[in-house]
Amino acid sequence: MGYAPDAWDAVSAQLASQKVPLEVAVGSGLLISKEGAQRCYDRFRNRIVFPIVDTAMQITGFGGRVLDDALPKYLNSPETSVYHKARSLYGLHAARDGIRQTKTALIVEGYFDVLALFQNGITHVAATLGTALTRDHVRLLSRCGAETFVLVFDSDEAGVRAALRSVPVFQQEFMTARVLVLPKGHDPDTFVREAGPDAFLALAESAVDLMEFLMDSSIKRHGLSVEGRLRVLSDMKEPLLAVSDKVARSLYVRVLAEKVGIDEAAVSERLHQRQPGARAVQNASSPDMVPLSPVGEGGAIQPEANPLEHQIVSMVVRYSGIRDYAREKHVTDYFETPGLKEICCQALAYNGPPQGLTDWLLTTLRDDGQRRWVARLAIDEFPVVHQRCIALIDQYVLKKNRLGDDLTKRIRDAELSGDQELWLALMKEKQAFIADLKRRQNQARKVKHQSGVAGGKTI
Repeated sequence: MGYAPDAWDAVSAQLASQKVPLEVAVGSGLLISKEGAQRCYDRFRNRIVFPIVDTAMQITGFGGRVLDDALPKYLNSPETSVYHKARSLYGLHAARDGIRQTKTALIVEGYFDVLALFQNGITHVAATLGTALTRDHVRLLSRCGAETFVLVFDSDEAGVRAALRSVPVFQQEFMTARVLVLPKGHDPDTFVREAGPDAFLALAESAVDLMEFLMDSSIKRHGLSVEGRLRVLSDMKEPLLAVSDKVARSLYVRVLAEKVGIDEAAVSERLHQRQPGARAVQNASSPDMVPLSPVGEGGAIQPEANPLEHQIVSMVVRYSGIRDYAREKHVTDYFETPGLKEICCQALAYNGPPQGLTDWLLTTLRDDGQRRWVARLAIDEFPVVHQRCIALIDQYVLKKNRLGDDLTKRIRDAELSGDQELWLALMKEKQAFIADLKRRQNQARKVKHQSGVAGGKTI
């Protein structure tokens, strides 16, 4: 830690003595320049100063805490070309080894929480910097080896809101999180000093699932009267709909039904009701979940393309462990977007070493748009859970197969009802469906054969 004296020019004088150019000092956010004036003054005054260090061990910004009751209590550097709060975590540079060893990241809210836990031997901890948890934060921690995330938030209303905002973040990154609730009146700093590190780690080990924490908090706030239960269901609607995995969502619905004493089917129906004029809740299977735009025929960008196809191709290109399963399911037989289908077919036909796939695709694909898309996939970080990828493929294949099953049922119903005109129309539709499916299968086999030959030559 450092200290900024209670003066308007102490930092500026120190920087000048070190021959730091004025424009650099202002650009870093340490000094503030008065508009239209030549004079500058210190941003941090009478504050303890915490250097914010990135994972490359470079100082990118500062945070300052007052020593009295002045406001704001905490003051951070402004956004600069090297400092971005949404992509920075305090203490992460020192926490990497601890996270890698424990596979767990403790996420706290303050500088002193980090320091107190470190001083007590708990080193897998980092803090957000006055901003909500973001996808970039989760990605930073996962790159350090975090597989389990424990949010150490206050159990007050602000802590509940912070936990609520983090639900879509973890869903979009295919991660799950738990919440550590400390005894009332404690923060990590006070608790670890009073109870010791072993007690803190024991609480972290028994941390509550994030979704169950939100359920319990809502029940505590509203109670279990008739009106209270309805309010709990209303509170949980958005976080539950953010869970894209239907199996996980179904399990959470069952837990919520048990907690509030309402029939599971009624809870599920209530969650999926749309209010008049309400916007649809965007869940983790929406196109926004993956940062790249789908590629259509000729490499054209098609934002309206099937988001599930987009995600499946992303996973197939990135992860060799998913490709065998995608081949087994013949997933490309169902694709509707030609550009994405071609990339996926080429990737599934490749039989060389995993690390060579990207280079091979870049030399094999015909269209510049497709090649650019693959190149961006290669450099974009995308944390993955193997079972989640398999679930996505199953979800897509099942959805497509149900189209054929539904058509067969409608034909049978028309036949039983004696509606000859409808029966003939549906039979034509089924014939077109089968012909299209065969066409897709033949095209996939053709591309696979051509790609296999090319792949053999390359390898």
